This record gives sequence, structure tokens and C-alpha cells, in this order.
Amino acid sequence: MNKQCSSCKKVKSTKEFHRNKAQRDGFQNQCKACKGKANKAYLGNSPDKRKETIANYYARNREAILENLKKYWEENPEKRQEIRRRSCKKTYDEDPEKFRQKARKWRGENPERFREIIAKAYRKAYDAQPEKFREQVREWKKNNPDKVREMSRHRAALKRAQGYGASGHVSRNINQILMSSQKGRCYYCNRDLLELGFHQDHKVPLAREGLHDDSNLVLACPPCNLKKSTKTAEEFIGG
Repeated sequence: MNKQCSSCKKVKSTKEFHRNKAQRDGFQNQCKACKGKANKAYLGNSPDKRKETIANYYARNREAILENLKKYWEENPEKRQEIRRRSCKKTYDEDPEKFRQKARKWRGENPERFREIIAKAYRKAYDAQPEKFREQVREWKKNNPDKVREMSRHRAALKRAQGYGASGHVSRNINQILMSSQKGRCYYCNRDLLELGFHQDHKVPLAREGLHDDSNLVLACPPCNLKKSTKTAEEFIGG
């Protein structure tokens, strides 16, 4: 279907016109190119007026805009991902440290969503090249033994907590957080954890309905943790 533009007088496909339900044929009289030039001429010299016009239009048509946008993203997921990648790269190039801070904050506020995204990315990479993926994992484990040990501890603690039916949320880097806050010292005897090694301990034991949560975790040297057994932190320190 074609239509003549009222400004440039050229006959163009209706794809070159914005929709307008008020018109008999459902399209604006000006083509997109002419409409864009007219808008630029009208608002180009007044950025404040342009912002105000856009804000007013959005306020009047918010629900329709969001609905159309949602529909567009659902029909064009690859386009959405590409736009997000470009936006993230632009933000990172402008201020890398600010970008990292925002990313860390988002991960902290959306742990479940973050794990879902990571799991999906890993699955995609594995499905595309399984052998290459396995090789990269082996190489990473070889180069990061400390992180591998920490992840193993985290999985073991989570499995034990699930066995007790304990709830809560534990940060992935909880050991680094606790090591920093405790200044590398045992929570109970104040000895150097770098020399003695450490165990992740629940101040209120899981066996006594303690939470598997950042707020209930400390780092203790192995002798203190084993001696504490099922006592609470208060009982162990006071006894």
C-alpha cells in the first residue's frame, strides 16, 4: 500500500509513515522523514522544550507505549540484547569504575536473577561448544585453586543448610567479606586465620534452627569451630 506525503509530495510505501488512527487510512499525512525534519526544526533550538514535549507525550500515552515496547521486545529478543550490549559498552567506556559499582550493586540486589542469567549463559556456551567449554573450566580451576576451594565450601554449607531446612541468603564472596571485617582473625580466639586455616561457622547452629545467612556467619579457626560444636556463639564465648 502506498501513500503520497503531504510535504515532499512523493509517493511512498505506508511503512514510511507513522500510524495515526485519526486518519481515514490509519497513517499520518507526512512521511517519517518529513515529520522528523519538521520536529527537528520546531524543537531543535530549544532542548528544554523538546524534553518537555517528550515527557508530556509519555505521560499521556504511558500504558500504550509500554505495551507496544513489551510486544516489540518479545518479537525481537536479539535486537534487545544488541541494544543492551551497546548501551553497556558505552557506559563502561565512559566510566569503567562507575559501571562496575552499578553492576555490583545490581548483583547484590538481584542475586536470583543474576544466577539465572549466568546459568543461561553457561548453558548456551556449553551447547555451542561443549569440549571447549570443559577445557576452559579445567583451565580456570587450575589457575584459581583458592576460588575452587571456596566454592566447594559454599556448596557443602548450602547442602548442609538445606538438610536442616534453614533459610536465608549467603553472598558468593562471604568469606572475603568476613575475612576483611574480622581482619583475618578467628571470631572466637582472635588467632591468625591465614596461619591456622578457617571454617565457616554459624553463630546460631543450623541444628538449633539458625539461619544460613550472611548475618549468622563468621570465620573460625578449626580448633574453635570443632570445640564449639552445637553451642551458640554466646554460649561458647561465655562458657
